[in-house]
Amino acid sequence: MIEESVYYQDLNGMTSKPFGVAKRVCEDSLNANVFTYAEVKKLSLDFRPSEEISFQRIHRAIDYGLTDLKLSERTLLSVLLCRLNVDQLKSGDCYVWMGNWLLCRILRIGDRALRGLKASLERKGLLLRHYDKRNRPVEKGALDLRPFLCRLPELLEKSEALFNESRDRFEDQRQGTSWTSSEEEYRFREGGNEIPPNSHNLTEDVSVQGEEEKEPLIAASNHDLQGDEAPDCLTDDGTEADMGLPKVRAFWRGCGQPGSQRYRTAVEQLKALRVIDESFGQLIDDHSIESGDVDAILCATAAYVDTHFAPKRNPRETLIWGLRKHGWKACLIAVLAQADDSILKPDNWFGFMCSRDQGALDLTENLERVLKVEAKEQAAEVAEEEREQLAGIARERESVAAEQKRLLDEGKAQWKKAVALVAEEEPDLHANFLRGLVFAGCKEGVLYLSSQQKFIFDHALRDHQAWLQILETVGLIVSDIRYAGKPRGSDLS
Repeated sequence: MIEESVYYQDLNGMTSKPFGVAKRVCEDSLNANVFTYAEVKKLSLDFRPSEEISFQRIHRAIDYGLTDLKLSERTLLSVLLCRLNVDQLKSGDCYVWMGNWLLCRILRIGDRALRGLKASLERKGLLLRHYDKRNRPVEKGALDLRPFLCRLPELLEKSEALFNESRDRFEDQRQGTSWTSSEEEYRFREGGNEIPPNSHNLTEDVSVQGEEEKEPLIAASNHDLQGDEAPDCLTDDGTEADMGLPKVRAFWRGCGQPGSQRYRTAVEQLKALRVIDESFGQLIDDHSIESGDVDAILCATAAYVDTHFAPKRNPRETLIWGLRKHGWKACLIAVLAQADDSILKPDNWFGFMCSRDQGALDLTENLERVLKVEAKEQAAEVAEEEREQLAGIARERESVAAEQKRLLDEGKAQWKKAVALVAEEEPDLHANFLRGLVFAGCKEGVLYLSSQQKFIFDHALRDHQAWLQILETVGLIVSDIRYAGKPRGSDLS
């Protein structure tokens, strides 16, 4: 087995690995998560062999859990994993030695294209290459597949989510809550947002009692809406009635029944939008989301897109498209378009994601990335506040120390004046005793003096009241004079 210290470059070296300088959005997938070198290395080191790892599960993860990869990338990954054997999976020694010539011959691609595929899989946290001292990938070096095997449970969960999404979509189509492929082709062929001819209505107006009457998902203007058809959050004065919001029975599509795990996940993701964007949090509260108030969520999202997207791009119509195709995930698309700094053109991204075909639209990684950035910003703000508090405490201590030093210097000067007055009248007392007294401080109206021997203090200050009067004449008003012990080094100055 290759030793880690030999196979990997030290992260604290001169330079970092070329593929892990920063996180970028991959050109081939809007939802791809780009890993740094340190993260990929950590995945490799965290891998532990398990009896649950089998080639069947590996191929299932590649085919159904990595649908955002290009076909050439999945083919290369399958070719590399086919070189592993059962003993390697059991021991954890999951390295593959395959030169560029052999891989190019198998995949029928050029050397430059192969290098691009390896780099792409490395950025996506699926393999790790061997680098030389100048951080260049070694052609004959081993390819470490442990990052992929470490992420195998995550990829299997994605594959299961894909099948669940497919089943939910099939169920929605059977119940008549989504478009057919022919209707999709009609809309894109016509280039507008008109409803195809002879198409069925998508939602049922549950407010109508006594009969089952349907309404189109794209609602009419407010002049054609009845009072009981408009969302509850709309006012009757017409100020918000022009919103044209639909009643969406299939808003929670793909979430299962209320209380299920998928439903709770959807609610938590909608609540997370209030954290990553304060303007959206001001439009709705957590209780409305937790209670499944579709009208409140639609009103908040519509007000958000009206204020954050260019009116010329028709954000309201784009939102309705997204609601029709993706249900509650359209709310995630709207807020993430503005909150995700990696999205350079929010209006374009919002329109593209809302018009995508129905399917396994997973925005979990986008949401986690934004939440991670938000957490870092909050941590930086907390650290800045702590630094300001510490700086304030330090300034306060410095001011207190400066004031104490000023009082000490002032007391020393006044004591010297008092000693000078006594020396003029009694020079012998000054020469024999007063010269041995040192000003130690003045606190709470008490003067403290130090001397090498206690009898010097007692003899020099035997007339206690006279000293108090002398000190008062020089401006040092105290009520008592006490012995402070032997002088310290700082007192002698």
